Amino acid sequence: MTGSEALVVAANIFVGQTEAPLCVKPYIAGMTRSQLMTLMTGGFATVSGGVLAAYVGLLSRGDPDLAVIFTHHLLTASVLSAPAAFLMAKTLVPETESAPEESGPAQLAAGDTHNVLDALASGATDGLWLALNIATMLVAFVAFLALLNWPLEALSTWTPVAAWRARLGLPPLSLQMLFGVALTPLAAAMSIPWEECRVFGGLLGEKLLATELVAYQSLASLLDPDSAAISRRTAHIASYALCGFANFAAIGVQIGALRVLAPDRRRDITRLALRAMIGGALASWLTACVAAVFLPLD
Repeated sequence: MTGSEALVVAANIFVGQTEAPLCVKPYIAGMTRSQLMTLMTGGFATVSGGVLAAYVGLLSRGDPDLAVIFTHHLLTASVLSAPAAFLMAKTLVPETESAPEESGPAQLAAGDTHNVLDALASGATDGLWLALNIATMLVAFVAFLALLNWPLEALSTWTPVAAWRARLGLPPLSLQMLFGVALTPLAAAMSIPWEECRVFGGLLGEKLLATELVAYQSLASLLDPDSAAISRRTAHIASYALCGFANFAAIGVQIGALRVLAPDRRRDITRLALRAMIGGALASWLTACVAAVFLPLD
């Protein structure tokens, strides 16, 4: 592990996937593909401290005791996911090149600003350009997912399919629902009771296809005392499995940010993006498996 990899993965625990790469901005252009994969996977596997508080608020529903419990779980998940992200990144894209930092002192380009005011103006312009790129890519990816869901939603209203869904108690067809069904065996591997596996798999599918915020909102609704759709232990494991920015919309966010920070690496960034997202999701699920070992059975 090189210094830049360690710094950016550690920074992801505290800040988001678009801010952490700023810590190693001068090094990104010279990173190997494996190092770039580590940088990107770390961003997908963790969440920033700012949104962590929002997730705690969603899951606790104003209960101070639940707030303490979920704060402990989410903080632990974010910290554990950092080394898990490094493990997954190096497994998916092993290091086969000579890392620049290990072959000699890093040669950093001198800044092109001339004074404080020039630096202030340049930083504001770079920040605006970064935000616009992120917003544009996010809109494009969300719209693309909606386009893919449109024929499935139309198919759901077809009479034979609607009757089949009603018989099985399935929601309208969508990519989220299909991913949820496909991920049901993964829920069983996390020691989730079989009768709760489809619901748990649905949460994982929502997180991948929508965002972790949507998945946490669904998890909060499942914790409602009136519904009690899942056990408390399952909810705690879910808080680990959902803790990360690994979703398809976040691919657009990360590509938009890194294209600005390292325009010469656009080809590598876009090629590694999907693999890094999968690595980030695997890191979160690995963390959930570790947590399941230590959480007592209900």
